[in-house]
Amino acid sequence: MPKQLGETFADELVAAGLRGISFIPGGTDVDVVLPGDYTSAQKASYQAVLAAHDATKKANKLIPLVVVKDRLQDAGLLDNFMNLMFATPARRNIFLKWIMAQRPIPQQDPDFLAILTALGATAAQITAITADP
Repeated sequence: MPKQLGETFADELVAAGLRGISFIPGGTDVDVVLPGDYTSAQKASYQAVLAAHDATKKANKLIPLVVVKDRLQDAGLLDNFMNLMFATPARRNIFLKWIMAQRPIPQQDPDFLAILTALGATAAQITAITADP
């Protein structure tokens, strides 16, 4: 029976060091084409990734920094967030990592969630701030 491929499948392949695999996002394993030069170990690794894959698992989407800023401001937490981010060298380094890299923040980034919790954000506020962009 064909196995459904969910939105995390590509990331799982990359995490396993498997590149060059062709498949249809949202398709099934029937649509997967392995490179012809894959070794038996790589094929076994692919089979392990496929067996462990949960098609219902949601990808950890990235939230652009400007969206994070706007959502914190809408929740009335932006000033406190900025104060908290510079309260310790460790948090300042986390903040600088995000800003200097100009990279979006993953929805489930443990540092980001810990900081929102430390701010006293409610569960509803955390859900709104970390919602899909």
